[in-house]
Amino acid sequence: MIDRRERVLAAIKTALDAVLPGRVERNRTKEVNLKTETPRLVMLDGGHELREDQTGEDEYRLSVDVDIYVAARSDAELGPALNALWAEVVKALQADLSLGGLTQDIRQADMSDPEVLKESGAPPAITAQVSFDVFFATAERDPFTAP
Repeated sequence: MIDRRERVLAAIKTALDAVLPGRVERNRTKEVNLKTETPRLVMLDGGHELREDQTGEDEYRLSVDVDIYVAARSDAELGPALNALWAEVVKALQADLSLGGLTQDIRQADMSDPEVLKESGAPPAITAQVSFDVFFATAERDPFTAP
């Protein structure tokens, strides 16, 4: 049986896959090859905060980060390329704030300062990390069951 947290994370990955089919990875540990692997989204499962209440539900705030990698033909095109992909990521995760009934809300939190990447023989590239807070609930003391 798959717990609700994993179902939420899988639904986020599915939403991101719609932005860049075949170019979204979860918890990637190796560096992105700027010559062959851009554009790319790397989703990072974050921690969560349990927010118990008296309703018989356990409410969670789950942190999810999305690393965005893009390349461009020139340095001047890096900003617009990054902004365009950022906007598509936000749009995808805001299109259905319930992720098909799994979550209560999804909010964009922060975006890191972009970092220009340099790799010999690779086109100009840039990366930034966008953070999201995802709110979901489970039955009290049961991470597998919906409230």
